[in-house]
Amino acid sequence: MHLDFRQLRNFVALVEYGSFNRAAEAVCLSQSAFSRSIQALEQSVGHPLFDRQSKLPTLTLHGQKLLPYARRFQELNVELSSQLREADDAQNGEVAFGCGPAPAARLIPAAVGEFHRLLPQARVSFQIDNWLALHQALTSQLYPFVVADSWQAELDPQLRVQPLSPQRCFFVCHADHPLAKQGPVSIQAMLRYPLPPPICRRACARCWRPSASSRTLPRRFSAIISTRCLPPSRRPAQLASPARTASRYVSTAIGWLSWSSAICLRSGG
Repeated sequence: MHLDFRQLRNFVALVEYGSFNRAAEAVCLSQSAFSRSIQALEQSVGHPLFDRQSKLPTLTLHGQKLLPYARRFQELNVELSSQLREADDAQNGEVAFGCGPAPAARLIPAAVGEFHRLLPQARVSFQIDNWLALHQALTSQLYPFVVADSWQAELDPQLRVQPLSPQRCFFVCHADHPLAKQGPVSIQAMLRYPLPPPICRRACARCWRPSASSRTLPRRFSAIISTRCLPPSRRPAQLASPARTASRYVSTAIGWLSWSSAICLRSGG
């Protein structure tokens, strides 16, 4: 037995409208074409579905048995159409979010590149900003999520935080910078040189103690060590390549810094 979906749709329409004329109009068919569709369905089933003796279309026993399945077919068609539209949106839609400067250095470009490799038709846009602006954009539902320093997000009970794998980073400077001529560089030595935003110097100074643990530092500051410094790098091997001979790695007394980022969402989102 072969059941045609359009014939099942017409069958349900006739039951719901109770008139061949109104049902045919609802499905945009002429009354003669609609009647032929119902007859073809009855031939497929092998039994009459409506009592032709009554003035109004009345279901036979076989019609009553078929009706719930025909309606289920319609529901599945709507569900399938919705799922296919969602698949199209996933392939061709747009993702917009915000991120902090630290994740934007390497984490976000790598993730966006992988995303485009998997979904080349999709569009991605992100805004790099400070935590206050990102928090406001997130809570005002401008973005569905942001990627930022985890320690700031964890302080807000209104946010849901999904920690990402910690990223190791270090500081670099130009070869002619005074710090490049020293041995291991301490936080005290770095504080003698300008830090771009004033808040970075204050945060760095608050963190430093003569016996400070290196675990407390990555949570407090993100800075380059002077106006002549390069941005923090995350791959020391790149600096060792011939193309990077103009700069050199400046080690610090605290060694490697571990930078923790997280995906931040609204608690109700």
